Amino acid sequence: MCVCNTTLAEQFIAEFNNIRKQYYPDEIKEEIVFPLNKIIKRLEILKNYILLEDIEELNRETAKLTEYTFNADLLEIIKEVRNGEFASAINKIQHFISKNHQLSIRPDPEIAALKLEIKKLENQLNGYDMKR
Repeated sequence: MCVCNTTLAEQFIAEFNNIRKQYYPDEIKEEIVFPLNKIIKRLEILKNYILLEDIEELNRETAKLTEYTFNADLLEIIKEVRNGEFASAINKIQHFISKNHQLSIRPDPEIAALKLEIKKLENQLNGYDMKR
């Protein structure tokens, strides 16, 4: 079973903020927040507005992403949308989403149980062979 997982990125950001607080306690307490799930959803919406040719909504959605322009990829996407280079923007959106969507494979507990049963049956067969 595959599940999209951004918790690792969020853990790295939280740890970075903790380390920054530890070594620079007098610095302004502005925390870097990068909600990857939310950004990916916004980018998907942005891509759909491009496909629908809805310029008004496109501008609103682009404005919502401007707070994350410290990320070079997002800054580039926003610039391309504003410059009307929609095909390139869609390609970069798809690349950003695929690059940042991490798939983690979680083992199915039923498979582990079946493997145990197979091992048990193999042991029983070996026991019967030895008795012969």
